[in-house]
Amino acid sequence: MLVFKLESYPFVCRMCLKPEQSLKMTPLDTEDEGFEGCATFEEFLTTITFEVAEERRHLFPRSICSQCKDSLQNFARFRAKTHNVHLFMNALAELRDLNTAPIKNLFQTQPDTIRSMITELDLCSKADCQAEDLIEEFPQFQIAQLPATLKDTSFNEEFEVKIEVEPEKLESDALFTEQCPLEELVEPKIEIVDEINQEAGCELLEPTGETFDLECPKCPYTTTRKTHYNSHQRTHLKRESRNYPCHAPGCTEKYPSRVALQKHMVEAKHTACVCEICGYQSSSNGQLKDHLVRFHGNDRLKCEYCQKIFKVKQDLQEHVKAVHLGEIVFKCETCGTEYRSKTALRNHQARHSDVYNFPCQQCDKKFKVKILLHKHIQSVHKEATQECEHCFQMFHFKFKLLDHIENVHKIRMRFFCDVCVASFYSQDDLATHKARHDSPKNLECGRCLIVFHAQEQLSHHVCITYRDDYVCCGKDLRHHVQYNRHMIIEHGVKMNVRVKPNPDLLLGHIRTKRVRNETFEKRASIT
Repeated sequence: MLVFKLESYPFVCRMCLKPEQSLKMTPLDTEDEGFEGCATFEEFLTTITFEVAEERRHLFPRSICSQCKDSLQNFARFRAKTHNVHLFMNALAELRDLNTAPIKNLFQTQPDTIRSMITELDLCSKADCQAEDLIEEFPQFQIAQLPATLKDTSFNEEFEVKIEVEPEKLESDALFTEQCPLEELVEPKIEIVDEINQEAGCELLEPTGETFDLECPKCPYTTTRKTHYNSHQRTHLKRESRNYPCHAPGCTEKYPSRVALQKHMVEAKHTACVCEICGYQSSSNGQLKDHLVRFHGNDRLKCEYCQKIFKVKQDLQEHVKAVHLGEIVFKCETCGTEYRSKTALRNHQARHSDVYNFPCQQCDKKFKVKILLHKHIQSVHKEATQECEHCFQMFHFKFKLLDHIENVHKIRMRFFCDVCVASFYSQDDLATHKARHDSPKNLECGRCLIVFHAQEQLSHHVCITYRDDYVCCGKDLRHHVQYNRHMIIEHGVKMNVRVKPNPDLLLGHIRTKRVRNETFEKRASIT
Protein backbone atom coordinates (compact mmCIF):
# COMPACT_ATOMS: atom_id res chain seq x y z
CA MET A 1 0.00 0.00 0.00
CA LEU A 2 1.36 3.41 -0.99
CA VAL A 3 1.77 5.90 1.84
CA PHE A 4 2.18 9.06 -0.29
CA LYS A 5 -0.30 9.96 -3.00
CA LEU A 6 2.34 11.05 -5.51
CA GLU A 7 2.05 8.34 -8.13
CA SER A 8 0.93 10.96 -10.74
CA TYR A 9 3.85 13.33 -10.03
CA PRO A 10 5.00 15.52 -11.86
CA PHE A 11 1.72 15.57 -13.78
CA VAL A 12 0.05 17.43 -10.94
CA CYS A 13 -0.81 21.01 -9.96
CA ARG A 14 2.30 23.09 -9.21
CA MET A 15 0.67 24.49 -6.04
CA CYS A 16 -1.45 21.75 -4.42
CA LEU A 17 0.21 18.68 -6.07
CA LYS A 18 -3.20 17.24 -6.92
CA PRO A 19 -3.33 15.14 -10.14
CA GLU A 20 -4.09 17.02 -13.35
CA GLN A 21 -7.69 17.04 -14.53
CA SER A 22 -8.61 17.55 -18.16
CA LEU A 23 -9.71 21.09 -19.17
CA LYS A 24 -9.14 22.44 -15.66
CA MET A 25 -5.41 23.10 -15.72
CA THR A 26 -3.55 26.25 -16.83
CA PRO A 27 -0.03 25.92 -18.32
CA LEU A 28 2.64 27.77 -16.36
CA ASP A 29 3.86 29.61 -19.44
CA THR A 30 0.54 31.49 -19.60
CA GLU A 31 0.91 35.26 -19.15
CA ASP A 32 -1.35 37.15 -16.76
CA GLU A 33 -1.88 40.93 -16.53
CA GLY A 34 -2.15 40.67 -12.75
CA PHE A 35 1.55 39.89 -12.51
CA GLU A 36 4.05 42.72 -12.73
CA GLY A 37 5.13 43.21 -16.33
CA CYS A 38 2.50 40.71 -17.53
CA ALA A 39 4.79 37.86 -16.51
CA THR A 40 3.89 34.18 -16.77
CA PHE A 41 2.74 32.06 -13.83
CA GLU A 42 6.13 30.35 -13.77
CA GLU A 43 8.03 33.65 -13.68
CA PHE A 44 5.87 34.93 -10.84
CA LEU A 45 6.38 31.70 -8.88
CA THR A 46 10.12 32.13 -9.41
CA THR A 47 10.04 35.64 -7.90
CA ILE A 48 8.32 34.43 -4.71
CA THR A 49 10.20 31.09 -4.39
CA PHE A 50 13.42 30.35 -6.27
CA GLU A 51 14.64 29.77 -9.81
CA VAL A 52 14.62 26.14 -10.89
CA ALA A 53 17.75 24.90 -12.66
CA GLU A 54 17.20 24.40 -16.39
CA GLU A 55 18.23 20.74 -16.29
CA ARG A 56 15.62 20.04 -13.60
CA ARG A 57 12.65 21.97 -14.95
CA HIS A 58 11.13 18.85 -16.50
CA LEU A 59 10.96 17.28 -13.02
CA PHE A 60 8.64 20.05 -11.77
CA PRO A 61 4.89 20.27 -12.56
CA ARG A 62 4.12 22.39 -15.61
CA SER A 63 0.52 23.44 -14.89
CA ILE A 64 -1.74 24.78 -12.16
CA CYS A 65 -5.34 24.00 -11.23
CA SER A 66 -8.14 26.57 -11.34
CA GLN A 67 -8.44 26.96 -7.54
CA CYS A 68 -4.71 27.52 -7.07
CA LYS A 69 -4.73 29.83 -10.08
CA ASP A 70 -7.33 32.07 -8.40
CA SER A 71 -5.41 31.97 -5.11
CA LEU A 72 -2.15 32.91 -6.85
CA GLN A 73 -3.80 35.78 -8.73
CA ASN A 74 -5.33 37.12 -5.50
CA PHE A 75 -1.95 36.84 -3.79
CA ALA A 76 -0.27 38.70 -6.66
CA ARG A 77 -2.79 41.52 -6.41
CA PHE A 78 -2.38 41.74 -2.62
CA ARG A 79 1.41 41.62 -2.95
CA ALA A 80 1.40 44.40 -5.57
CA LYS A 81 -1.00 46.47 -3.46
CA THR A 82 1.23 46.12 -0.38
CA HIS A 83 4.28 47.10 -2.41
CA ASN A 84 2.55 50.17 -3.86
CA VAL A 85 1.23 51.24 -0.45
CA HIS A 86 4.76 51.16 0.95
CA LEU A 87 6.10 53.11 -2.03
CA PHE A 88 3.38 55.69 -1.37
CA MET A 89 4.26 55.89 2.35
CA ASN A 90 7.95 56.28 1.52
CA ALA A 91 7.07 59.14 -0.83
CA LEU A 92 5.12 60.80 2.02
CA ALA A 93 8.13 60.41 4.31
CA GLU A 94 10.35 62.03 1.68
CA LEU A 95 7.79 64.80 1.22
CA ARG A 96 8.11 65.52 4.95
CA ASP A 97 11.77 66.42 4.20
CA LEU A 98 10.73 68.69 1.27
CA ASN A 99 11.71 66.08 -1.34
CA THR A 100 8.88 66.09 -3.89
CA ALA A 101 10.67 63.88 -6.46
CA PRO A 102 9.45 60.43 -5.19
CA ILE A 103 5.74 61.38 -5.12
CA LYS A 104 5.97 63.00 -8.56
CA ASN A 105 7.84 59.99 -9.91
CA LEU A 106 5.08 57.63 -8.68
CA PHE A 107 2.36 59.62 -10.41
CA GLN A 108 4.42 59.93 -13.60
CA THR A 109 5.70 56.34 -13.93
CA GLN A 110 2.72 54.45 -12.46
CA PRO A 111 -0.27 56.80 -12.84
CA ASP A 112 -2.95 54.13 -13.32
CA THR A 113 -1.59 51.88 -10.55
CA ILE A 114 -1.29 54.67 -7.98
CA ARG A 115 -4.70 56.16 -8.76
CA SER A 116 -6.32 52.70 -8.58
CA MET A 117 -4.71 52.12 -5.19
CA ILE A 118 -5.86 55.53 -3.92
CA THR A 119 -9.39 54.84 -5.15
CA GLU A 120 -9.45 51.34 -3.60
CA LEU A 121 -8.24 52.65 -0.23
CA ASP A 122 -10.65 55.63 -0.46
CA LEU A 123 -7.85 58.13 0.19
CA CYS A 124 -9.06 60.89 -2.12
CA SER A 125 -12.38 62.53 -2.90
CA LYS A 126 -11.23 63.65 -6.37
CA ALA A 127 -11.62 61.40 -9.39
CA ASP A 128 -8.42 62.40 -11.22
CA CYS A 129 -5.99 63.12 -8.40
CA GLN A 130 -2.57 64.60 -9.19
CA ALA A 131 0.74 64.69 -7.35
CA GLU A 132 0.50 68.50 -7.24
CA ASP A 133 -2.78 68.23 -5.29
CA LEU A 134 -1.11 66.11 -2.62
CA ILE A 135 1.95 68.38 -2.43
CA GLU A 136 -0.28 71.44 -2.01
CA GLU A 137 -2.36 69.88 0.78
CA PHE A 138 0.55 68.15 2.52
CA PRO A 139 1.34 70.94 5.03
CA GLN A 140 -2.13 70.42 6.57
CA PHE A 141 -1.50 66.72 7.35
CA GLN A 142 -0.27 65.55 10.73
CA ILE A 143 2.83 63.98 9.20
CA ALA A 144 3.96 67.49 8.25
CA GLN A 145 4.24 68.28 11.98
CA LEU A 146 6.39 65.24 12.88
CA PRO A 147 10.10 65.82 13.52
CA ALA A 148 12.54 64.59 10.90
CA THR A 149 14.28 62.39 13.48
CA LEU A 150 12.89 60.82 16.69
CA LYS A 151 14.65 61.97 19.84
CA ASP A 152 16.09 59.64 22.50
CA THR A 153 14.59 56.40 21.24
CA SER A 154 15.98 52.88 20.88
CA PHE A 155 14.80 49.59 19.43
CA ASN A 156 14.15 48.09 22.87
CA GLU A 157 12.12 50.98 24.25
CA GLU A 158 8.45 51.69 23.64
CA PHE A 159 7.69 55.25 22.74
CA GLU A 160 4.70 57.35 21.81
CA VAL A 161 4.61 60.48 19.67
CA LYS A 162 1.95 62.98 20.57
CA ILE A 163 0.91 65.69 18.13
CA GLU A 164 -0.99 68.85 18.83
CA VAL A 165 -2.45 70.42 15.72
CA GLU A 166 -3.33 74.07 15.91
CA PRO A 167 -6.95 74.80 15.06
CA GLU A 168 -6.15 77.46 12.50
CA LYS A 169 -5.48 76.25 8.96
CA LEU A 170 -1.85 76.26 7.83
CA GLU A 171 -0.80 78.13 4.73
CA SER A 172 -0.64 75.81 1.71
CA ASP A 173 3.02 76.64 1.11
CA ALA A 174 4.08 76.94 4.76
CA LEU A 175 6.04 73.71 4.71
CA PHE A 176 8.08 74.80 1.72
CA THR A 177 8.77 78.39 2.79
CA GLU A 178 9.77 77.79 6.41
CA GLN A 179 13.03 75.92 6.85
CA CYS A 180 12.25 73.27 9.49
CA PRO A 181 10.70 75.44 12.29
CA LEU A 182 9.92 72.35 14.37
CA GLU A 183 13.49 71.05 14.26
CA GLU A 184 14.71 74.27 15.85
CA LEU A 185 12.47 73.53 18.84
CA VAL A 186 13.09 69.79 19.10
CA GLU A 187 16.79 69.79 18.16
CA PRO A 188 16.88 66.14 17.09
CA LYS A 189 20.05 64.20 17.78
CA ILE A 190 21.69 61.92 15.24
CA GLU A 191 24.35 59.42 16.30
CA ILE A 192 27.46 59.60 14.17
CA VAL A 193 29.43 56.37 13.99
CA ASP A 194 33.12 56.75 13.18
CA GLU A 195 33.19 53.58 11.14
CA ILE A 196 30.40 54.83 8.86
CA ASN A 197 32.17 58.17 8.45
CA GLN A 198 35.35 56.43 7.33
CA GLU A 199 33.56 54.15 4.88
CA ALA A 200 31.48 56.99 3.43
CA GLY A 201 34.56 59.14 2.93
CA CYS A 202 32.79 62.19 4.32
CA GLU A 203 31.64 63.62 7.62
CA LEU A 204 28.04 63.50 8.82
CA LEU A 205 27.05 66.78 10.43
CA GLU A 206 25.27 67.37 13.74
CA PRO A 207 22.08 69.44 13.22
CA THR A 208 22.36 73.00 14.54
CA GLY A 209 20.49 76.23 14.13
CA GLU A 210 22.98 77.53 11.53
CA THR A 211 22.06 77.74 7.85
CA PHE A 212 24.64 77.62 5.07
CA ASP A 213 25.31 75.74 1.83
CA LEU A 214 26.50 72.15 2.23
CA GLU A 215 28.24 70.60 -0.77
CA CYS A 216 28.68 66.87 -1.30
CA PRO A 217 32.37 66.02 -1.90
CA LYS A 218 31.41 63.18 -4.27
CA CYS A 219 28.80 64.75 -6.57
CA PRO A 220 27.28 68.18 -7.44
CA TYR A 221 24.54 67.86 -4.76
CA THR A 222 24.10 70.91 -2.50
CA THR A 223 21.62 71.67 0.27
CA THR A 224 21.13 74.01 3.22
CA ARG A 225 19.72 71.35 5.56
CA LYS A 226 21.98 69.03 7.53
CA THR A 227 19.35 66.27 7.71
CA HIS A 228 19.23 66.19 3.90
CA TYR A 229 23.03 66.24 3.70
CA ASN A 230 23.37 63.30 6.11
CA SER A 231 20.72 61.30 4.28
CA HIS A 232 22.50 61.98 0.98
CA GLN A 233 25.84 60.76 2.37
CA ARG A 234 24.24 57.55 3.66
CA THR A 235 22.92 57.00 0.13
CA HIS A 236 26.49 57.19 -1.19
CA LEU A 237 27.60 54.67 1.46
CA LYS A 238 24.79 52.29 0.53
CA ARG A 239 25.63 52.46 -3.18
CA GLU A 240 29.36 52.03 -2.62
CA SER A 241 28.89 48.97 -0.38
CA ARG A 242 26.32 47.33 -2.69
CA ASN A 243 27.27 44.07 -4.36
CA TYR A 244 25.55 41.70 -6.76
CA PRO A 245 26.07 37.98 -6.05
CA CYS A 246 25.88 35.29 -8.70
CA HIS A 247 22.90 33.01 -8.01
CA ALA A 248 24.11 30.15 -10.17
CA PRO A 249 24.34 26.83 -8.23
CA GLY A 250 27.74 26.45 -6.61
CA CYS A 251 28.97 29.95 -7.55
CA THR A 252 29.89 32.36 -4.73
CA GLU A 253 31.22 35.27 -6.81
CA LYS A 254 30.10 38.84 -6.03
CA TYR A 255 30.44 41.94 -8.21
CA PRO A 256 30.10 45.71 -7.60
CA SER A 257 27.72 46.30 -10.53
CA ARG A 258 25.08 44.54 -12.60
CA VAL A 259 27.20 44.96 -15.73
CA ALA A 260 30.12 43.10 -14.13
CA LEU A 261 27.75 40.36 -12.93
CA GLN A 262 26.23 39.94 -16.39
CA LYS A 263 29.70 39.73 -17.94
CA HIS A 264 30.66 37.03 -15.43
CA MET A 265 27.50 35.01 -16.09
CA VAL A 266 28.13 35.06 -19.84
CA GLU A 267 31.82 34.12 -19.47
CA ALA A 268 31.02 31.40 -16.91
CA LYS A 269 28.15 30.14 -19.11
CA HIS A 270 25.58 30.65 -16.36
CA THR A 271 23.16 32.19 -18.84
CA ALA A 272 19.77 30.48 -18.78
CA CYS A 273 17.91 32.55 -21.38
CA VAL A 274 18.77 32.75 -25.09
CA CYS A 275 17.09 34.92 -27.70
CA GLU A 276 15.71 32.65 -30.42
CA ILE A 277 16.02 35.43 -33.02
CA CYS A 278 19.66 36.53 -32.70
CA GLY A 279 21.19 34.20 -30.07
CA TYR A 280 21.70 36.89 -27.41
CA GLN A 281 22.32 35.32 -23.99
CA SER A 282 20.99 36.75 -20.73
CA SER A 283 21.01 35.68 -17.11
CA SER A 284 17.29 36.27 -16.42
CA ASN A 285 13.92 36.37 -18.13
CA GLY A 286 13.65 40.07 -17.35
CA GLN A 287 16.85 40.87 -19.26
CA LEU A 288 15.71 38.72 -22.17
CA LYS A 289 12.36 40.53 -22.31
CA ASP A 290 14.14 43.90 -22.31
CA HIS A 291 16.35 42.70 -25.16
CA LEU A 292 13.36 41.50 -27.20
CA VAL A 293 11.57 44.84 -26.77
CA ARG A 294 14.67 46.93 -27.44
CA PHE A 295 15.97 45.10 -30.52
CA HIS A 296 13.12 43.02 -31.92
CA GLY A 297 10.00 44.87 -30.79
CA ASN A 298 7.55 46.66 -33.06
CA ASP A 299 6.79 49.62 -30.78
CA ARG A 300 7.80 53.01 -32.18
CA LEU A 301 8.06 55.88 -29.71
CA LYS A 302 8.81 59.21 -31.37
CA CYS A 303 10.64 62.09 -29.70
CA GLU A 304 8.38 65.14 -29.82
CA TYR A 305 11.35 67.45 -30.45
CA CYS A 306 13.56 65.77 -33.05
CA GLN A 307 11.28 62.94 -34.27
CA LYS A 308 13.89 60.29 -33.45
CA ILE A 309 12.38 56.82 -33.01
CA PHE A 310 12.82 54.63 -29.90
CA LYS A 311 11.44 51.23 -28.95
CA VAL A 312 11.75 51.57 -25.17
CA LYS A 313 10.12 54.35 -23.17
CA GLN A 314 13.09 54.61 -20.81
CA ASP A 315 15.45 55.20 -23.78
CA LEU A 316 13.17 57.99 -25.00
CA GLN A 317 13.10 59.65 -21.57
CA GLU A 318 16.90 59.46 -21.22
CA HIS A 319 17.30 60.86 -24.75
CA VAL A 320 15.10 63.88 -23.95
CA LYS A 321 16.99 64.57 -20.71
CA ALA A 322 20.44 64.21 -22.26
CA VAL A 323 19.86 65.95 -25.60
CA HIS A 324 17.00 68.43 -25.32
CA LEU A 325 16.70 69.56 -21.68
CA GLY A 326 18.96 72.45 -20.75
CA GLU A 327 18.68 72.04 -16.97
CA ILE A 328 20.91 68.97 -16.57
CA VAL A 329 24.51 70.20 -16.41
CA PHE A 330 27.61 68.51 -15.02
CA LYS A 331 30.30 71.06 -14.18
CA CYS A 332 34.02 70.50 -13.86
CA GLU A 333 35.16 71.79 -10.47
CA THR A 334 38.66 72.52 -11.78
CA CYS A 335 37.98 74.75 -14.80
CA GLY A 336 34.21 75.30 -14.80
CA THR A 337 33.51 73.60 -18.13
CA GLU A 338 29.95 72.23 -18.34
CA TYR A 339 28.86 68.98 -19.94
CA ARG A 340 25.53 67.28 -20.61
CA SER A 341 26.56 63.81 -19.34
CA LYS A 342 28.68 62.32 -16.57
CA THR A 343 30.71 60.30 -19.08
CA ALA A 344 31.74 63.43 -20.97
CA LEU A 345 32.66 65.11 -17.68
CA ARG A 346 34.82 62.16 -16.60
CA ASN A 347 36.65 62.14 -19.94
CA HIS A 348 37.26 65.88 -19.60
CA GLN A 349 38.49 65.61 -16.00
CA ALA A 350 41.16 63.19 -17.19
CA ARG A 351 42.81 66.21 -18.82
CA HIS A 352 43.50 67.64 -15.37
CA SER A 353 45.12 64.39 -14.17
CA ASP A 354 48.58 62.92 -14.72
CA VAL A 355 47.38 59.32 -14.31
CA TYR A 356 47.50 57.05 -17.39
CA ASN A 357 45.36 54.06 -16.45
CA PHE A 358 44.78 52.69 -19.96
CA PRO A 359 47.97 51.26 -21.53
CA CYS A 360 47.95 49.75 -25.02
CA GLN A 361 48.78 46.03 -24.93
CA GLN A 362 50.32 46.15 -28.41
CA CYS A 363 52.69 49.10 -28.02
CA ASP A 364 54.12 51.36 -25.33
CA LYS A 365 51.47 54.12 -25.49
CA LYS A 366 49.29 54.95 -22.49
CA PHE A 367 46.08 56.93 -22.27
CA LYS A 368 44.08 58.75 -19.62
CA VAL A 369 40.64 57.69 -20.85
CA LYS A 370 39.38 54.44 -22.33
CA ILE A 371 37.81 55.99 -25.42
CA LEU A 372 41.18 57.30 -26.58
CA LEU A 373 42.71 53.85 -26.14
CA HIS A 374 39.97 52.39 -28.36
CA LYS A 375 40.56 55.13 -30.93
CA HIS A 376 44.30 54.41 -30.91
CA ILE A 377 43.79 50.66 -31.38
CA GLN A 378 41.28 51.27 -34.17
CA SER A 379 43.53 53.63 -36.11
CA VAL A 380 46.96 52.04 -35.47
CA HIS A 381 46.60 48.32 -34.77
CA LYS A 382 43.51 47.39 -36.81
CA GLU A 383 42.94 47.33 -40.53
CA ALA A 384 40.83 50.06 -42.12
CA THR A 385 37.21 49.02 -42.76
CA GLN A 386 35.68 52.13 -44.40
CA GLU A 387 36.00 51.84 -48.20
CA CYS A 388 35.46 54.62 -50.69
CA GLU A 389 33.05 53.37 -53.37
CA HIS A 390 34.58 55.71 -55.97
CA CYS A 391 38.30 54.86 -55.74
CA PHE A 392 38.33 51.94 -53.24
CA GLN A 393 40.69 53.72 -50.84
CA MET A 394 40.35 52.48 -47.24
CA PHE A 395 39.88 54.58 -44.07
CA HIS A 396 39.70 53.81 -40.36
CA PHE A 397 36.93 56.27 -39.51
CA LYS A 398 33.75 57.34 -41.26
CA PHE A 399 34.40 61.08 -40.90
CA LYS A 400 37.72 60.67 -42.74
CA LEU A 401 35.97 58.77 -45.51
CA LEU A 402 33.41 61.57 -45.85
CA ASP A 403 36.16 64.19 -45.85
CA HIS A 404 37.92 62.25 -48.63
CA ILE A 405 34.80 61.95 -50.82
CA GLU A 406 33.99 65.65 -50.46
CA ASN A 407 37.58 66.86 -51.00
CA VAL A 408 38.70 64.48 -53.75
CA HIS A 409 35.52 63.47 -55.54
CA LYS A 410 33.62 66.75 -54.94
CA ILE A 411 30.42 64.97 -53.81
CA ARG A 412 28.45 66.52 -50.93
CA MET A 413 28.02 63.96 -48.12
CA ARG A 414 26.95 66.24 -45.25
CA PHE A 415 24.24 68.88 -45.12
CA PHE A 416 24.62 71.66 -42.54
CA CYS A 417 22.03 73.75 -40.74
CA ASP A 418 22.83 77.45 -41.16
CA VAL A 419 21.37 78.22 -37.71
CA CYS A 420 22.99 75.78 -35.26
CA VAL A 421 25.57 74.14 -37.61
CA ALA A 422 24.20 70.63 -36.96
CA SER A 423 25.13 68.17 -39.73
CA PHE A 424 22.96 65.54 -41.46
CA TYR A 425 23.49 62.85 -44.07
CA SER A 426 20.51 63.77 -46.25
CA GLN A 427 18.60 66.83 -47.39
CA ASP A 428 15.36 65.37 -45.98
CA ASP A 429 16.82 65.05 -42.47
CA LEU A 430 18.04 68.64 -42.70
CA ALA A 431 14.57 69.85 -43.75
CA THR A 432 12.98 68.05 -40.79
CA HIS A 433 15.54 69.68 -38.49
CA LYS A 434 15.04 73.18 -39.95
CA ALA A 435 11.30 72.87 -39.22
CA ARG A 436 12.19 72.79 -35.52
CA HIS A 437 13.91 76.17 -35.82
CA ASP A 438 10.87 77.60 -37.57
CA SER A 439 8.29 76.23 -35.08
CA PRO A 440 9.90 75.63 -31.66
CA LYS A 441 7.97 73.92 -28.87
CA ASN A 442 6.89 75.66 -25.68
CA LEU A 443 9.94 76.81 -23.63
CA GLU A 444 12.26 75.70 -26.45
CA CYS A 445 14.84 78.14 -27.83
CA GLY A 446 14.29 78.48 -31.57
CA ARG A 447 18.01 78.97 -32.21
CA CYS A 448 19.67 76.56 -29.73
CA LEU A 449 16.79 74.02 -29.74
CA ILE A 450 17.27 73.51 -25.99
CA VAL A 451 14.18 73.04 -23.80
CA PHE A 452 13.89 74.74 -20.42
CA HIS A 453 11.57 74.22 -17.45
CA ALA A 454 10.76 77.88 -16.88
CA GLN A 455 10.49 81.08 -18.91
CA GLU A 456 13.16 82.73 -16.74
CA GLN A 457 15.70 80.04 -17.69
CA LEU A 458 14.84 80.48 -21.36
CA SER A 459 15.26 84.27 -21.14
CA HIS A 460 18.68 84.16 -19.45
CA HIS A 461 20.43 81.26 -21.18
CA VAL A 462 23.58 81.79 -23.29
CA CYS A 463 22.24 81.59 -26.85
CA ILE A 464 24.15 80.99 -30.09
CA THR A 465 26.21 83.86 -31.51
CA TYR A 466 28.19 83.87 -34.75
CA ARG A 467 31.77 84.68 -35.80
CA ASP A 468 33.93 84.21 -38.90
CA ASP A 469 36.28 81.47 -37.66
CA TYR A 470 37.38 79.40 -34.65
CA VAL A 471 40.87 80.91 -34.45
CA CYS A 472 42.18 81.90 -30.99
CA CYS A 473 45.67 82.06 -29.47
CA GLY A 474 47.18 81.31 -32.89
CA LYS A 475 45.25 78.03 -33.35
CA ASP A 476 42.33 77.03 -35.53
CA LEU A 477 40.22 75.08 -33.08
CA ARG A 478 38.23 73.53 -35.96
CA HIS A 479 34.88 73.09 -34.17
CA HIS A 480 32.57 75.20 -32.00
CA VAL A 481 32.76 72.68 -29.12
CA GLN A 482 36.55 73.01 -28.97
CA TYR A 483 36.41 76.80 -29.34
CA ASN A 484 33.80 77.30 -26.58
CA ARG A 485 35.71 74.96 -24.28
CA HIS A 486 38.97 76.82 -24.98
CA MET A 487 37.36 80.18 -24.19
CA ILE A 488 36.08 79.12 -20.75
CA ILE A 489 39.24 77.19 -19.76
CA GLU A 490 41.87 79.63 -21.02
CA HIS A 491 40.01 82.95 -20.84
CA GLY A 492 37.18 82.34 -18.33
CA VAL A 493 34.49 83.47 -20.78
CA LYS A 494 31.36 81.37 -21.29
CA MET A 495 30.33 81.46 -24.95
CA ASN A 496 28.08 79.63 -27.39
CA VAL A 497 29.76 80.49 -30.69
CA ARG A 498 29.13 79.08 -34.18
CA VAL A 499 30.64 79.75 -37.62
CA LYS A 500 28.01 79.63 -40.34
CA PRO A 501 29.01 77.20 -43.09
CA ASN A 502 29.71 78.48 -46.58
CA PRO A 503 27.03 76.88 -48.81
CA ASP A 504 29.40 76.95 -51.80
CA LEU A 505 32.15 74.91 -50.07
CA LEU A 506 32.21 71.29 -48.93
CA LEU A 507 33.31 70.49 -45.38
CA GLY A 508 36.01 68.08 -46.54
CA HIS A 509 37.57 70.84 -48.65
CA ILE A 510 37.49 73.31 -45.75
CA ARG A 511 39.20 70.90 -43.36
CA THR A 512 42.15 70.29 -45.65
CA LYS A 513 43.02 74.00 -45.54
CA ARG A 514 42.87 74.40 -41.77
CA VAL A 515 45.90 74.66 -39.52
CA ARG A 516 46.00 71.57 -37.31
CA ASN A 517 45.85 72.27 -33.60
CA GLU A 518 47.08 70.15 -30.71
CA THR A 519 44.55 67.34 -30.30
CA PHE A 520 43.04 65.99 -27.11
CA GLU A 521 44.54 62.58 -27.87
CA LYS A 522 48.07 64.00 -27.88
CA ARG A 523 47.49 65.81 -24.62
CA ALA A 524 45.95 62.73 -22.98
CA SER A 525 48.49 60.14 -24.19
CA ILE A 526 52.14 59.51 -23.48
CA THR A 527 54.76 57.43 -25.20
